[in-house]
Amino acid sequence: MQRLMLTASGRYSTAVQRVNGLVSAELEHQRHVQWATCSYESILTSADGGSLRADLLPDGIHPSAAAWDALATACLDAPLAQLLDSD
Repeated sequence: MQRLMLTASGRYSTAVQRVNGLVSAELEHQRHVQWATCSYESILTSADGGSLRADLLPDGIHPSAAAWDALATACLDAPLAQLLDSD
């Protein structure tokens, strides 16, 4: 089973891990739920990891259309391909 769970470091990591655990426990036995792990930090931060990419988060908070596309590609392409190949 693939899991789509957010990851976070710093101040929110404990809260994100707790929410992921609650969601996972609630949906563990749902056959129609597929999961994939996705780390947005590697996608939305600069190459040196020190700052947010202005082209993907123009106001520093809200993802642009390009950011959503990058997240979908990085997080969903492999799990979707696996699901489609399994039929």
